[in-house]
Amino acid sequence: MIAINKFNFFIFGTGRLAHSFVYSLQNAGFYISGVYDRNLNNAKEFAEKFNIKFYTSDLYNIVVPKNSLIFLAISDSSLVDFSIIIKKELDLSNKPFFIHFSAALSSDILSQIYNDSNFIGSMHIMQTFPDKNIYSLENCYCAIETDDNDLRNLLSILAEKLSLKIKYINKRDKILYHLIGVFASNFLVANLFYTKYLAEKINISEKELMDIILPIIDTTLQNSKNNGIINSLSGPVIRNDYLTIEKHRQALQSLNNNLLLDYYNVVLKIQEEIKKIL
Repeated sequence: MIAINKFNFFIFGTGRLAHSFVYSLQNAGFYISGVYDRNLNNAKEFAEKFNIKFYTSDLYNIVVPKNSLIFLAISDSSLVDFSIIIKKELDLSNKPFFIHFSAALSSDILSQIYNDSNFIGSMHIMQTFPDKNIYSLENCYCAIETDDNDLRNLLSILAEKLSLKIKYINKRDKILYHLIGVFASNFLVANLFYTKYLAEKINISEKELMDIILPIIDTTLQNSKNNGIINSLSGPVIRNDYLTIEKHRQALQSLNNNLLLDYYNVVLKIQEEIKKIL
């Protein structure tokens, strides 16, 4: 197996993750041989942004040399159909490796390309990409999953060169691993949405709200890191302050927002479970 810096890198898909990933690749000294997107304008804009010479919206136009890595930065729901298109339209004679970025799906989703589990894999970067701006990948965890030992080694070397922390993961565990990210990031945004909703009721702007809540969020995260998650619970439940909890419920009922009230009650039950462990 030749050194990874001798490999040809192709990016299929020009979405949010692709921008940060290609930036990191180039920053680490890797050359991008080409970019594909089904929308030619998207491929052109992406190629111009990152000074990539070759771009196309037609797989038939792509010449894939030996020792190539093709990264599929496309939606989970498109991977099966796109695998079929790849098998039909892309010259696979040089056996390029295919890697997708999904946290929820295993590499098996690409098995139709070769009718085999070799030459396919997945690497998921535990980071959020809300838009096409560049977000740092440094020190993020990279979950690598593949049955191909050569690809496993290549992705491990690549992760190290991108300053990613490596986590090897089994296929069967991927969906739970994805849920970890969902709870840590997506659900946090849901929490923040409701803090914004409540703040608006008392004429606190979003900017002022962030100034108010960031210190308590930072301290909670720091306490969880230093003392453990279970030991970081505070608030009315841990104090057995059920009078305050009842006042909370009454206040939420007065807002006529049943979803928020239900959410509050569910989270209270979770906190009660945590308290039992202490």
